[in-house]
Amino acid sequence: MNYGQMNRISNLTSRLLEIASYRGEISKSPLMLAGYSSEEPHEKLITTKGGKTYYSTIVLAPLPLQMVTNGQVEILPGLIRGYITDFTGRNISPDPWGMYIDAGMVTFQMNLPFAIQGLRVDEMRLYVENQDFRQAMQMKIKVLNQQTGNWENLNYNAQGIALQHGEKYISRDGAVKIQVGTDTNMQLNGVSMSLQGKCPVSQSPVSTAADSPLKGEEGYRC
Repeated sequence: MNYGQMNRISNLTSRLLEIASYRGEISKSPLMLAGYSSEEPHEKLITTKGGKTYYSTIVLAPLPLQMVTNGQVEILPGLIRGYITDFTGRNISPDPWGMYIDAGMVTFQMNLPFAIQGLRVDEMRLYVENQDFRQAMQMKIKVLNQQTGNWENLNYNAQGIALQHGEKYISRDGAVKIQVGTDTNMQLNGVSMSLQGKCPVSQSPVSTAADSPLKGEEGYRC
């Protein structure tokens, strides 16, 4: 596949995801599979009049989430996305690819889709997604310590910001809060987290937090 084909696929996929986002099709599922094929769609009548035809078939399908298995908890990066709860500064402009921040600080919240009673966190990382490395190194990043109520400064790491003793950053209702900002301006794709840990083997489905983007989906009780 040459560069022109890759660029065409990227642009097409972006447009289709943008349409799906505006139609609310993406927000209805916490995780979606995007598939692409350059083969001609079967059982479809396509008429052409000269020139070369480039077939592009995009399939979007929701995927079920399984984060707790036999007492083992594993949340991969990108599964739980942060949503905006507050902004202080000059201006913020959300778009389907993230947001443009003009001299300000954005507060995000990420909700675990299961109750945290008995949860033991072995590893927890925060991911702040910025494709411009120079902008990323100048970002201000803070995480809320739920035990002390204080915001703690963090340093950017493209491989994920490791948090020691992750339990203290998770509220009783399973929320994690992070602030990201800049004194100038930047494009931010979003924030997510990963977590590995253990909880009692007995599990039962529970409803997620009322203000969670996963509202309506089933979670698990640790």
